[in-house]
Amino acid sequence: MCCRVAPRAGPRHWHDRMLDGGVTVWNSVPALMELLVAHLERSGDPRRAPLQQCWLSGDLIPLSLPDRVRRPFPRRGDESGGATEASIWSIYHRIGEVDPRWPTIPYGRRSETSGGISRRCRQPRPNGIAGDLFVAGRDLPALLG
Repeated sequence: MCCRVAPRAGPRHWHDRMLDGGVTVWNSVPALMELLVAHLERSGDPRRAPLQQCWLSGDLIPLSLPDRVRRPFPRRGDESGGATEASIWSIYHRIGEVDPRWPTIPYGRRSETSGGISRRCRQPRPNGIAGDLFVAGRDLPALLG
């Protein structure tokens, strides 16, 4: 189950809505999940939403966040990314155990997609020259569905 929650409401409200709605998927920038986890750590609230998937994208994920998320929501975390301007995920990384030697959580691997800046009819444009952003590939429906 999924529900939309206004970010301005705050982490306590988000958690209540997750519980009321039986939310199983979280999809946000990492900072919002950090706020929710910090709220749960501070409040000691024992209630746990049935979260099954945690998608984080749009910014770097702090190295400490995956383990912090797994305490209240014991499942794996996933990272997605891609061309924000195209509102599409074309990069994916399943966050398993965090290697303490990593400087950051890996951004992920590009799916079988291609992209770039082009002018009409996908004719490539050189760097620094304006054009249209395009993303194409056979994996796009799987990433979106």
